[in-house]
Amino acid sequence: MPVPTANGGQMIQAMQQASTGLPDAGAEGLRDIKGYISIIIPVWFVVLVILAVVSVLAYFVYIKFFRQEINDELSTYERTIKNLTELNLNLDSKQFYLIYSEYMKSYLEERLGIACLEKTADEMADVLINESRIRTNHAMFLTKILQRADLAKFAKQNVSLETKAKDLELSLDIVRTTEKTMLAEETEEEEEKQDHGVELEEQARLEGARV
Repeated sequence: MPVPTANGGQMIQAMQQASTGLPDAGAEGLRDIKGYISIIIPVWFVVLVILAVVSVLAYFVYIKFFRQEINDELSTYERTIKNLTELNLNLDSKQFYLIYSEYMKSYLEERLGIACLEKTADEMADVLINESRIRTNHAMFLTKILQRADLAKFAKQNVSLETKAKDLELSLDIVRTTEKTMLAEETEEEEEKQDHGVELEEQARLEGARV
């Protein structure tokens, strides 16, 4: 039998492909079943995403800079009243009294000069009772509130919503009353300084007249 030549082998292969209808994988290579699918993103969606990102950035800039500047412009008293009024009663007891203690102790330290930020309520008790600018009953109430705050912060004692509301209302009253006392004393001191200045001017005038 004659041996098929190379051309004969190619002819046989071509006839086999024609009969089966299948492409030659070796000749044409492997091809993807599916081609690339183009994804079209609507313009409105891109604009919406950009606006959302810009809004978030603007909010953080406001919180970081502008809101801080507003708080810096407020006096210690005004800032304390604002912070206590806006304090969320729905916070858990530990978080609520942690923030509350910071506000109250900052007021006492900045306005009355009482070093108390690192002190417990028990350590502050005698100081508050002996502070003449705070009413005695207010000092006792404030001590009890701060003691309850310590229990909520360190012993994780749960405090009812009603008790938190009463503590907040009473604290606002204590701050307002104390501020009135502080302003009255400051006004009296200012008047005394003015009177003393007038006396000195009058004395200097009399001494000048004698000369």
